[in-house]
Amino acid sequence: MAVYVPAYYSRFRCVAADCSHTCCAGWEIGIDEQTLGVYQNMTGPLGEAIRASLVVREDGACFATDKHGRCAHLDSRGLCRIIAEVGEGALCHICREHPRFYHTVMGHTVCGLGAVCETAAELILHEPDDTTLVCLDAKAPPLALDDAATSPHAALFAALKNDAAPFGVRLAEITQTFAGGVVLPPREWRRLFASLEYLDKKDKRRFGRAWRLATQKTWQERSPEVALFAERFLAYLFLRHVVPEEGGRETCLAVAASLVLLRVFLALLEMGLAPVIAARTVSEELEYSEDNMEAIRFALDLQLLG
Repeated sequence: MAVYVPAYYSRFRCVAADCSHTCCAGWEIGIDEQTLGVYQNMTGPLGEAIRASLVVREDGACFATDKHGRCAHLDSRGLCRIIAEVGEGALCHICREHPRFYHTVMGHTVCGLGAVCETAAELILHEPDDTTLVCLDAKAPPLALDDAATSPHAALFAALKNDAAPFGVRLAEITQTFAGGVVLPPREWRRLFASLEYLDKKDKRRFGRAWRLATQKTWQERSPEVALFAERFLAYLFLRHVVPEEGGRETCLAVAASLVLLRVFLALLEMGLAPVIAARTVSEELEYSEDNMEAIRFALDLQLLG
């Protein structure tokens, strides 16, 4: 099966110690059973260090973290000791694949990069060709996400990329046509975002203010650069969350949830965050939290029923 990736995928490189927001801190890194077996049988000082760092529970195993939330195997330079000593092949599935995600589109595997990684977010927000997927081994022609012949959600991406219409008009069309016209009212927005779990407590206050901040300007008052960042971030959100195998209500909720995340992104820009930091914050706090995304979808579903 051919593997397709966004046009920017080949330019992605983990910056390791130069990363300003390491993925090796701030969250539990779950270890898959196959790799856990390897670690439990690994010999030498590294094997002993890995086993000493394991936290094994009924629902699985993860690496212990220090008082700053950093993985036990992150050295003082910000480099992974496991990679340094035995190579990437010894990493658990999450560490090896992060920040990649996978879908199946028209019988093909699609691999994307999550904006939770700032290096990936930089590529996402600065890639002009954000609706073309290229074959990883270059043995098959590209797939166009806005072409009905190659994409089950071509109409959605075509509406997003309709440059003949102002971006605000495109958003309104997408909301009505593909998200069932669902918009969270201010009171429900505040209730929802007060109930979510956050890695950074500051984000709870930020996200609660997002409805007002994201709507206080018209699109005519925003710079073309902001509209371009918003368009590219939304294209990424659609690629990640609008799963081709799903349809009907699930697609409607996925589009509506993507629009909620876009609104938070815009609000963070209004608060002065750099676009890459805003995208990473939305991704880290919302789309990479299954519980938070489920809560957002549930709130939207209630509005859809309402």
